[in-house]
Amino acid sequence: MPRISKGPAVLYFWAEWCGICRSMQSSISNIMRDYPGLTVAVRSGDDGTLQNYLNEKQLNWPVVNDNSGNIGQRYGIRGVPAVFFINGAGEIVFTTVGYTSEWGMRFRLWLTGLS
Repeated sequence: MPRISKGPAVLYFWAEWCGICRSMQSSISNIMRDYPGLTVAVRSGDDGTLQNYLNEKQLNWPVVNDNSGNIGQRYGIRGVPAVFFINGAGEIVFTTVGYTSEWGMRFRLWLTGLS
């Protein structure tokens, strides 16, 4: 993970077919407006299918298409959604799997900024 000069950041693993991920979309969008981050779409179709989904849902996220699931496997992802909270040194400080509220993510980002 490259060094992040702006402080805490988010790495968000999600899937287009995941209902819990859909329920977190607005929270992730709000977080991504305030913090640097990257999203990884896991097994969500080819690039065109994924881009159509993002456009349809009006999601303006930086996204990497992990259609094979290889990136998720490298991070030990066993389910989505999964959120990694990364400090300014590029270290993973917290990880959550499953539904996480926007306030829960903001609190973890605040704590991550202290480390």
